[in-house]
Amino acid sequence: MITNKVTGKIYIGKKSLFSVRKKRIGKREKAETKTRKTFKQEIKESDWKTYYGSSEELLKDIETHGQENFHREILEVCYSKKYLGYCELAHQIKYDVLRKDSYNGNILGRFWRKDMQ
Repeated sequence: MITNKVTGKIYIGKKSLFSVRKKRIGKREKAETKTRKTFKQEIKESDWKTYYGSSEELLKDIETHGQENFHREILEVCYSKKYLGYCELAHQIKYDVLRKDSYNGNILGRFWRKDMQ
């Protein structure tokens, strides 16, 4: 959750700490490791330490007010991507982001702020 200390507006989003990607194994590496596989999984840390969300309005306010006027907090650490999506939805509903003054314009791309009025 990102809170604007000046206006009190909040943003609730999700961000994975790590990403898992498939990477093709080259001929040289195949020969060295003596594997028949063509892909391997590569785990990479994401930019979660500097990421501020996808809301254009939020990013514009961060540029205007400065990062020092925003408080970031982790509401929950999740064990899978599916559970991460569920927790984001649960917290957005808990904090009623579509009815209150927040940076969240929609939930799941299905429920929009304009539809709640």
